[in-house]
Formats: sequence, C-alpha cells, structure tokens
Amino acid sequence: MSSRVHPFAVFLLALCVVSGLGLLLGAPKPGSINATLDPVARQAWALMLTGGSIAALAGMSWPGGIFLEQIGLVAVGGGTLVYSTAIVATAGAQAFFPAAITLAFGLACLWRWWQLQRTIREAKRGI
Repeated sequence: MSSRVHPFAVFLLALCVVSGLGLLLGAPKPGSINATLDPVARQAWALMLTGGSIAALAGMSWPGGIFLEQIGLVAVGGGTLVYSTAIVATAGAQAFFPAAITLAFGLACLWRWWQLQRTIREAKRGI
C-alpha cells in the first residue's frame, strides 16, 4: 500500500462511495436537499462522487497510482463545487451550512490534488 494512504482519507472516500451509490441506485429521500435537484444534475453528482472516490481509493492503493488518485480527487472536488452551488441555488439559504461542509470537503480534495502535483513536479526535477 502506498505511503500516500491515510486512514482519514480512506474513510471519507469510502463514505462517499456508499453515499453516491445510494443516490445512483435509489430515489432521494423526500424533503432532502438531493430531492430538490434536477434528476440529471443529481445523477451527475452521484456519478462524480462515486466514480471519483473509487478512482482516488484505487490510486491510493496502487503504488504507481498517483495520477489515478489525482483524477479521482479532481472528480470529487469538482463535483462538490458544482453540487454546493446547486443546493444553495435550489434549496435557498437554509442549505448554506450543508453546502459549506460539502464545499470544504471539495476544496480539501482539490488541495490534495495540488499537493500530489507538487510531488510529481519535484520527482521530475530529481529532488
């Protein structure tokens, strides 16, 4: 297993897989934020959350998988940025705090992508 694997990241990404699969395989709970979203937007979000998390976890588990991890993190991070905006736009101000938590997670995914990118650049320079 790669030295990039951290139990906290594995746990969060695994929860994203479970959450995304729940959206992909079932209908959203009535009254939930997901129920307010357009069905196409909800499916796109679920696919990015699930697929991106699976890719990031696979990349973390595979010694040469840093690029796969990056792809997954960008998918999850980008998806959360769009999702956060969409839930505030459709559900209004009452959705601000759930959107902020989701946005913070997405920014953390994108920050981790950037850290990995720096590691790749340093390795190319022979540092």
